[in-house]
Amino acid sequence: MEEKKITKISLSTFLLLIAILVIVVMGVFIYKLNSDKAIEIKKSTELQAQVDILNGTVNDLQGEMNKISETIDTSNSSSNDLVSKIDTTKDWVYDAKYTKNVIADSYTTQYNETYYAKDIIVPYININSSYANNSNNKIKEVFNNAIETYNNGVNNKIAYIDECNYKKYISDNSLSIVLTYGVGGTDVAYPQYYTYNFDLKTGNQLSYEEVYKIAGFNSTTINSKVEKAITEIMKEKLKGLKDHEKDIGEGAYYPQGTNFDTYNNESINNYKNSINNNTLEYFLSDNGKLNIVVKLSIPSGKGYFDTIITID
Repeated sequence: MEEKKITKISLSTFLLLIAILVIVVMGVFIYKLNSDKAIEIKKSTELQAQVDILNGTVNDLQGEMNKISETIDTSNSSSNDLVSKIDTTKDWVYDAKYTKNVIADSYTTQYNETYYAKDIIVPYININSSYANNSNNKIKEVFNNAIETYNNGVNNKIAYIDECNYKKYISDNSLSIVLTYGVGGTDVAYPQYYTYNFDLKTGNQLSYEEVYKIAGFNSTTINSKVEKAITEIMKEKLKGLKDHEKDIGEGAYYPQGTNFDTYNNESINNYKNSINNNTLEYFLSDNGKLNIVVKLSIPSGKGYFDTIITID
């Protein structure tokens, strides 16, 4: 009886040890499983964070692409709103490539001044419109006259081209061109000015009213502004002459029966007449400033000369 009891206890102990071992193994397995799950959850969280960052970056890039696309669309729309060019590879205005049929590339006058054919430069207006075509034809006439005068100078050593060049001004959707052409000889060279003003949306001419409104003036103020500007210029030009009756001023007297008002009023009337007969030359310069060409009356030479006046 005693021997059987000992054997039973040993079996129980064995079974208990097995149970403990199973529990330990299961515990280790469960721990590892939970540990692996925690690691995967951490990795998943980190991956999701990276995905969120990438999504944000994609959204930012998409926003930039949309802005660029809008800019391109706006640029194309703005470009499409403008009148077409004759040659799309060139600017709105460039040096005309007319043939210069001159006798010599340069010559020296009897006044010991040298003039060059290369200095005769006129613009070509690269706009596909009837006004541009008419303007280019008129400019070509100026060019032909300049070449003729130049060749006369080569022969007689007296005539010369004092200036034949141009300036262009582009402001928003307007284009202004000023061609200056001055011829000299036995008298003082007084330049002439030819102006061309374009609406770049239509290719049509900008009227004087349209131009002075762009410059910030209106029909109520423009004439008084111009008359004031003419008077200021005349005071400067005639400051070397004295008034007979008032005996004021400097230098010589005005011709008998005339004074400052005589020539100033004539100059103002010249401006008014040029508006009435549609011969006024005008343009917009830098910063959209209004400029007009006025024939000023003076008591010397041929009695008048054209000058550009900026209206502030």
